[in-house]
Amino acid sequence: MMQTVEFLFHKGLYYIIEFPAYEHWFFICMLVGVYAHRQWTHVLHISGVFAAGYTIALLATSLDIIRISSELSAIMVAISLLVLALFNLKNSNTIIRQAKRKKVEKSSHALFNKYSLFALLGLVHGFDFYQGVGKILPQMGMSHFYTNLSALSTGLFVGQMAITAMALFLSWLFFGKGSMAHRDYILFLSAAAIGISFTAIMSAIMTTTYIQP
Repeated sequence: MMQTVEFLFHKGLYYIIEFPAYEHWFFICMLVGVYAHRQWTHVLHISGVFAAGYTIALLATSLDIIRISSELSAIMVAISLLVLALFNLKNSNTIIRQAKRKKVEKSSHALFNKYSLFALLGLVHGFDFYQGVGKILPQMGMSHFYTNLSALSTGLFVGQMAITAMALFLSWLFFGKGSMAHRDYILFLSAAAIGISFTAIMSAIMTTTYIQP
């Protein structure tokens, strides 16, 4: 049993930190990298909500409650990157103001809307995680399903937090100690995300079975 748990943990960990998952890498950088490193508690909350979203998606797809094709999940991940970039651009003033105050505003309505969006984006990435690594869960049977799901999700989360730490270090390096303005850093990340998302969307569309060569 412990060997299975360790196997699934490493499966999740290496799936998210390996370069072929660069879209997930960049998404996580966009998710948390626009915040100042001193806002790490807020970043932890965001990371937890996102992880809850993809764990629920893994659960639903593994139990065959929801079925989403690999082509559709790839398009959805690319669109999620675009949505997050636009969200960060729209809320850049708020993000910068909160960084200067070293705290997050306590508006329950604003926080609910933000966390709801991040949970929804987590669901989207969870559907893609299932296509990439989660299909192994139903193949292992139901006797230890929830333990196996927890091991896989924990591996994904540890990988996610490793990328989060890197993103916070870059934010500190560029606009914390560096000469780049916080707003310029948000604009740079968002512009790059928009470019990557459009490229990924077109690539995903062209590889679907509905497009003839």
